[in-house]
Amino acid sequence: MPLVFPHRRNSVLGLGAGICLLLAFLVFVPSAGAQNVNARDQAMDLATQAYALFEENRLQEALPLARQAVATVEAEYGPDDSDLGLHYFLLAIIEYGLQDFPPALEHMNRSLAVCETSQDCGDPFLVDVLWYLTNMNFEMGDPQMGWEQGDRALAIWGGMDDIDPLMLAQAHEQHGHNLAYAGGFSQAQTHFEQTLAIQVEVLGDQDPEVADTLVAIGYCLAEQGQTPDALAMFKRALPLLVNGLGRNDPRTAGCLRSLAGAYYDLGDYTQSVAYYEQAVAAYSQDVANNARSLALSLHYLGEAHVGCRQYDQALPLFEQALEMENAQPGLLPQGFAQKLLLNMAECHEVLGNPELAAELRALAREPDGSSFVLPENWYKR
Repeated sequence: MPLVFPHRRNSVLGLGAGICLLLAFLVFVPSAGAQNVNARDQAMDLATQAYALFEENRLQEALPLARQAVATVEAEYGPDDSDLGLHYFLLAIIEYGLQDFPPALEHMNRSLAVCETSQDCGDPFLVDVLWYLTNMNFEMGDPQMGWEQGDRALAIWGGMDDIDPLMLAQAHEQHGHNLAYAGGFSQAQTHFEQTLAIQVEVLGDQDPEVADTLVAIGYCLAEQGQTPDALAMFKRALPLLVNGLGRNDPRTAGCLRSLAGAYYDLGDYTQSVAYYEQAVAAYSQDVANNARSLALSLHYLGEAHVGCRQYDQALPLFEQALEMENAQPGLLPQGFAQKLLLNMAECHEVLGNPELAAELRALAREPDGSSFVLPENWYKR
């Protein structure tokens, strides 16, 4: 039974970009003679304008200015000038914001190459470059490179003086999320455990942020087949979320779903039903913003009832989830509509409606069964 991976908070991606960019303006000191100062000043003025537009999310306007800054420096000083570390970085983050990923990755790699050969590039700026590259590579399907660059960034960051411990914790968390989404659950768990240690030291052991990290560790443990240990993590997290956020908060509901899923995997369907019912109740408080989570929870609650052989209670839950999918096609992941049909068919078969069961199984075999709409109240005949 799938568990709920904690929702990512604001990504660490570029958290230090504003600070490091300002640092870069200071550390990339022009080293050329007076005859070249005008070109450097011109490029820096373009970059300053581009960054101001970037901060206002006016990316299309920022892009040509950033390109012009790069071209100005390259034309005057060549492709290896130390100032290009900054200018490539700025161009890359604008392109990345525009989701123009291939050139963003190319220009960020160029920024890294300049930083690695320049005496002028400080550690804070290098960490920002590496951190963007980490996330770009994960998103573009090269998790091994992202893994290596993230580890390198964290190693540099952890050795810096006066580092904000919570920012470092969030960086470990983000790297853990990336690794988990790429299937590296053991490695992700290590980073979540480092996050947890910092959070407990700074925030105490009752903060909801701590609870989210406990859930993340539990998820990784479950994916490695250590379900009893995962269950213990979810149980530790739940009271922190209830006390800190309330029982109806989506983060609390996610923990309830994870508890239910763990009990299901352990074969304790009665406990699974109890926790899925609580999750459904929580998500139902704000259906508009939690429709997908609610529909999935109804589906899994139905399956838990099937595990208890309570087919008459499972059937209306599957029907309700399917109604939600029919009202909002694409609400559920691909293939879930077929699962609902097959589960409904099983219930009808057991409840003595073999003809309806056969029709439902036939619908589930349709080539595009994920996008069908049943006639209103058809399955309540």
